[in-house]
Amino acid sequence: MLGDVGKIRFFMDQDDTLRAGCISTFVEEMRAGRADAFYVKIDKGLNVDQRNRLASQSTARFKKFKDGIGRPGMSDWWVRVLLLEVEIQSAMEQLSPRDRWVVYPESTQAEPLKAVCWLTDRDGVAVPLRQMAIVFARASMHAIDRYFMQVRRLLMALERPIHTPSNDGRVWRGYSPYDPARVQKLLDIYRCYYNFVKKGRDRKTPAMRLGLAKGPIRIEDILYFDPTCREEVAKQRRL
Repeated sequence: MLGDVGKIRFFMDQDDTLRAGCISTFVEEMRAGRADAFYVKIDKGLNVDQRNRLASQSTARFKKFKDGIGRPGMSDWWVRVLLLEVEIQSAMEQLSPRDRWVVYPESTQAEPLKAVCWLTDRDGVAVPLRQMAIVFARASMHAIDRYFMQVRRLLMALERPIHTPSNDGRVWRGYSPYDPARVQKLLDIYRCYYNFVKKGRDRKTPAMRLGLAKGPIRIEDILYFDPTCREEVAKQRRL
């Protein structure tokens, strides 16, 4: 479905299974420099006050940087890129690619103390520093974390378990589907709705942003889709 894109980049949690699956699946593209994989980590143990404090410190750091180079009107995007160039040069001095963590120069409420590791750094594929910094600036897990949050909230069968203090701290899953096949069915249905029906703030669906759909698809058109009707229309057009 993404055959027309120039490059594919994967941003993932620190999980060896995800890493191995991604690299083994796209090994030829990665050897040719058409695909890359990155680890992204944040400090998920911080509370709201700590996140807000770090975000404020990042805002002050960006302002100080702009004033220091005499460009107060510079966009935050280019400040990130310029600061990441310095961080990347420092990280590349590490011998092992798995240890080359690039500290993100900005903390946000959603992703505090973020760091990025380029997993597919390889000999024979040279990437200019500025281009590399732009890629690192786009590294984020916020979109997939938001998707997981919506799955937890909207699919009762996948909600987080409830801790019951009167039951020795054990958890209770009131809506848990004890048939694992139902989990896959629920996720398939929601993924279809999320990608082709649900519109974002830009009035587009994820499928529209990727060029896989020309417009939002109605739920009715999915539920009552009949491939024989399309074949009949095509036959009438040929006639």
